[in-house]
Amino acid sequence: TDPMLDAYRKQQEDTDVGLQAFVVLRDAGTVNDLYLNYIIGTIFETKMDEATSKKRGIKGNETLTPSQQTQIEALEAEIDGYRSQALASYEAALVVLGSDPEIKARIDMLSPLDIEEIDSADEASSE
Repeated sequence: TDPMLDAYRKQQEDTDVGLQAFVVLRDAGTVNDLYLNYIIGTIFETKMDEATSKKRGIKGNETLTPSQQTQIEALEAEIDGYRSQALASYEAALVVLGSDPEIKARIDMLSPLDIEEIDSADEASSE
């Protein structure tokens, strides 16, 4: 079987298992797919979006319990980690691919300044 297809199938069944399969392929260097880092970046970005959605769901409550505040803090740490890993993967993809407008746009979108602006806009719109 094709290792990339196998990793993709795993990702469809379980995001974390698929992500790990793609990372193993990248780290082993046994697959010569120019877009492997890009694929890994998109998975980290998806995980970041899922964590952001959970955070918004919790923040939607009128009053937050200490437990919910702890959950938000943990999610914020997850989001930052996923963002960093997505950025690193996209930047690695650019090293291999050279200039790619879509990847560059994703990097620009995930830059910390933009994320802070998005969070501020989300908070303003929820008030």
